[in-house]
Amino acid sequence: MMTLLIVFIGGIIASTFAAIGGGVGLLSLPLLMLAGLPPQVAVATSRVGLLGLTISGAYKFAKEGKILWQYVLPLSIISVIGSVIGTQLLVSMDARLLNVVIGILMLATLPLLYLKKEAVGRTTTRGKWLLCLAVYAVIRIYAGLFGGGAATLEFITIERFTDMDLVEANGATRIPSLLAA
Repeated sequence: MMTLLIVFIGGIIASTFAAIGGGVGLLSLPLLMLAGLPPQVAVATSRVGLLGLTISGAYKFAKEGKILWQYVLPLSIISVIGSVIGTQLLVSMDARLLNVVIGILMLATLPLLYLKKEAVGRTTTRGKWLLCLAVYAVIRIYAGLFGGGAATLEFITIERFTDMDLVEANGATRIPSLLAA
């Protein structure tokens, strides 16, 4: 009973962080695994829990006019394909190996959060957009496999490689994330 209470409270805290800037999986996934769920079940449970957050976020961003619709189609196609690949990796991987992979991926994503926009420039060129899409595809595979911090990585990547600000980049990923959920 105490484990369920901890997971419940952790889920509320994680969802609050996710509504602000993402990263729910970085909090909820370890809690679910500590509660004894196998890694694949923990990832799937975390993903189902995100569905409501994804729907409400997409609705709010659309209602406020914060979705740059010209980016939705390419990002959606990549989101669906990447998520399918990542999910296939998730369900086919041995649970012990997945525990190790999840730990490594959690640590590997941290430095990406500190990439400065000035390092890649502030204007969107065709080359930077293609590089952004390639990085986004890798993140979507990561999202299907693990998901922890993927939403944050998505909109930070888009913000860093394009002329979008963080709110526009966050809005641009809402519909693709919903389609890939």
